[in-house]
Amino acid sequence: MERGVTLVPSALSQALSRSKVLQAAVLGPWMPPSTHAVYDIHQLLEILSAGGPLTAGAVITKADRGNAGLGVHYWNSLEDIYTQAGLGSMPFPFVVQPFFQGARDVRIIVIGDYVEAYERRNRNSFRNNLHCGGESLPYRLDEKERGVCRAVMERGRFPYAHIDLLLTAEGEAYLMEINLRGGIRGARITPEEYRRRIDERHRRLAP
Repeated sequence: MERGVTLVPSALSQALSRSKVLQAAVLGPWMPPSTHAVYDIHQLLEILSAGGPLTAGAVITKADRGNAGLGVHYWNSLEDIYTQAGLGSMPFPFVVQPFFQGARDVRIIVIGDYVEAYERRNRNSFRNNLHCGGESLPYRLDEKERGVCRAVMERGRFPYAHIDLLLTAEGEAYLMEINLRGGIRGARITPEEYRRRIDERHRRLAP
């Protein structure tokens, strides 16, 4: 970028795709309240000492580079995380968020004017990723959910994206994560059409 080279996709979208911690730092306004990117044990202690939603019940953490649900962990309390961090078995940095019981998980694929959404459910685990045993069901996005997707893609300069939204029982829609690429198992789009649309977006973005 310093040399005037145009990156396709954008440098910001590529960096965000690689780091859950960077997503929390940059896209935090669209994530669940009290989402934190935690860089060291001192910051974790500050969050714990401040009280608030994260100290009121179960929480989840996300490993910075984990994908397909493999880096997501459930904890009964923030104190449990602090204990593990103090013993040296909790690698930094990571993302911590409140756990929402009964929330729904919706995956959205956006490539230009192509938008597809499907809900992911797992009867045996809170990890709804299809890689972790979930199943997919078609889902129709409402305007609020579309607005979250548009805002997040604009802020992260994503020309296309796989977006995961968390829908609470109270009707709120929060960003959980976003990536340039992801699995399409469970989606209607075929691998051939997916590649064609991505290639077309690249050609349109190239200077």
